[in-house]
Amino acid sequence: MSRTSEEFLKYLDQMKQYDHVLTLLYWDMRTGTPPKGQDGHIKALTHFSMEQFKLERDPKVEEMLETLSQPDEYHELEPQIRFTVTRMKEELEKRKRIPEQFYEAYVEEQALSESAWEEAKQADDYSIFAPHLEKMIQMTEQMTGYTDPGKDVYDVLVDKYERGMDTKTIDRLFEDLKAELIPLVKEILAAPQPDEKKFTGSIPKEEQEAACELLLDYIGFQKDAGTMAESEHPFTLNFSQNDVRITNHYYDKNALSALYSAIHEGGHAIFEQNVNPDYEGTRAESCEYMGIHESQSRFYENILGRNKNFWVPIYEKLCACIPEYRDISLNEFYHEINHVRNSLIRTEADEVTYCFHIILRYEIEKEIFRNHVPVDRLPEIWRDKMQEYLGICPKSDAEGILQDMHWSDGSFGYFPSYLLGSIYDGMYLEQIEKELGSVDEILASGEIAKITHWLNEKIHRYGSMREPKEVIQAVCGKEVSADPLIRYFKKKYRRVYRLEEQPKMGILFDMDGTLWDSAENVAKSWDEVVQESGYTQFHIATEDIKGVMGKTMDVIAELLFPGIEPKERAELLQKCGTRENDYLREHGGTLYPEIRKTMEKLKEMGYHLYIVSNCQSGYIEAFLDHYQFHDLVEDIECYGNNLKQKGDNIALLTARNDLSDAVYVGDIQGDYDATMHAGLTFIHAAYGFGQIKEQTAAIEAFTELPQIISSVLPIEKFK
Repeated sequence: MSRTSEEFLKYLDQMKQYDHVLTLLYWDMRTGTPPKGQDGHIKALTHFSMEQFKLERDPKVEEMLETLSQPDEYHELEPQIRFTVTRMKEELEKRKRIPEQFYEAYVEEQALSESAWEEAKQADDYSIFAPHLEKMIQMTEQMTGYTDPGKDVYDVLVDKYERGMDTKTIDRLFEDLKAELIPLVKEILAAPQPDEKKFTGSIPKEEQEAACELLLDYIGFQKDAGTMAESEHPFTLNFSQNDVRITNHYYDKNALSALYSAIHEGGHAIFEQNVNPDYEGTRAESCEYMGIHESQSRFYENILGRNKNFWVPIYEKLCACIPEYRDISLNEFYHEINHVRNSLIRTEADEVTYCFHIILRYEIEKEIFRNHVPVDRLPEIWRDKMQEYLGICPKSDAEGILQDMHWSDGSFGYFPSYLLGSIYDGMYLEQIEKELGSVDEILASGEIAKITHWLNEKIHRYGSMREPKEVIQAVCGKEVSADPLIRYFKKKYRRVYRLEEQPKMGILFDMDGTLWDSAENVAKSWDEVVQESGYTQFHIATEDIKGVMGKTMDVIAELLFPGIEPKERAELLQKCGTRENDYLREHGGTLYPEIRKTMEKLKEMGYHLYIVSNCQSGYIEAFLDHYQFHDLVEDIECYGNNLKQKGDNIALLTARNDLSDAVYVGDIQGDYDATMHAGLTFIHAAYGFGQIKEQTAAIEAFTELPQIISSVLPIEKFK
């Protein structure tokens, strides 16, 4: 390593320390500084920003960059250092043109403007913020004039947050979205809407915090390298990949807002925590492209977090954190988190109408910098565009133009990155399913870590080394397009709201006590094996088998074969299962009346039929083989195949078969509980082996199913 390289690394470390101090000051200002302490923090923030600014423009730095840019030196550097040198040299040329006095005034006004915005929002008084907003607009134009003279101001701002992006490309993408989403939203809003009353009750802050901690842990946020605090507007910042901090805001009667803010900000944090550690201290260590960054937060928040299967493994845990949700089924929860409605607040909008919130802000920003619209007209323009795109009008500035903090610190050009992130997400989703398989199945299996690992490897670890267009090309092999996101919206929401011309409705069946009674023949086959194997202390009777029906095979073995070593018990269980399958394939069991005729009727009605059981591998196949039911049953799943509990397998099969909706038909309490876990509707086979504590739909004979299914799960399109 040359002397210049060593000096440069020391310089980078020095800049890192300034970044650390400035980040800490900002964090404290937004999370803990009392009102009277703000001025002191603003002064400190301004001071250290100016010191850093001076260091960045030091002639010695320019000299180092020039030396390190020479071919002999440049090619000896690590890739992340080469990247840093190139990027810093480019930026130095811009910074040199910024007057020092102007920069100091700009930094100070940023801090003052943010504080004024917070005060204005709390007071619902735009006049408090308007003078500061006007000044930030003016100073932003001045800054751009210094750094990029002669260029379109707004294109410069867009490029600042999403390098390589321009308004021409964004216009094309956003127009494609508008053309498809406007009629889709009209179609959705005309359909029956979920009842949101259960979600408007008061939820204590401490319960919301516990739920948010659960979600952060579940998606992969590393708590030993991060923390969460409270602020007026949720955000994420990082000192390093080992210290990434997020904030949240809690509303007494809107817990879902905090839950999804946690997932969103957690997505940002996971990105930062998984950058290649070799990049620390360089310009590559954090992703500075906001569209790419937002693609990660919004992927976790929407593509994953609003997928029903995301919640299957953790919904019971969520209800433990928020007991008020225990009376809300997973189905009800799923429909509420995907409730499409025209709402006033961007951060609380559903993922479909959210697009309009961003398009609205993008168009206003173009009005500001291209048509120089006066600041006092902005609330009116905001209201007009809300009416145009969402059919509603804010009654106050707090729920209108004051709802976001972005303009207060001069972050003009940031808003489009949110929607660009969603557009990228549509492309990632299609690519993940090409490489890993169904996201529904992965989530239903509780294997979200597979997706996080894919994102780590494909996107996170590169930090800023790849520019947005390079990321999309490398990950997806194509140019940016809104089409995948449009396909995702149409497929998902036509299913959620049952807008499909032919929704795919499923009926999932339990085996024992629902389709047949195999207990007698199972007992015969097991007792044969037990006696042959020398375990004469055990005698397996029909009633013994009936007493354990519905339990998983390992539990059955413990109950029926107590007192023997686990290894021996496992071997005996294996022998019993093999003999049982062979015996049932030959002899069958006691089939309940008119099973085939009834199943044929259900298929004629348009339902798709499946079986999910806690049995061993081969048991369902033996049933299908003996009675020749393969033509009726499309797919099966059981504990013996994957060691998953019945509720997880119900969810897994539902996802695997791309069902719009489904019911589970079973006979015991465990079947009901498993169905609730998976978020489906339950029908009790009351003629079977057990009783159900809860009030639910029931049939006294299998032949009654076609009649009751028409009311429980109507197959026709909702009108």
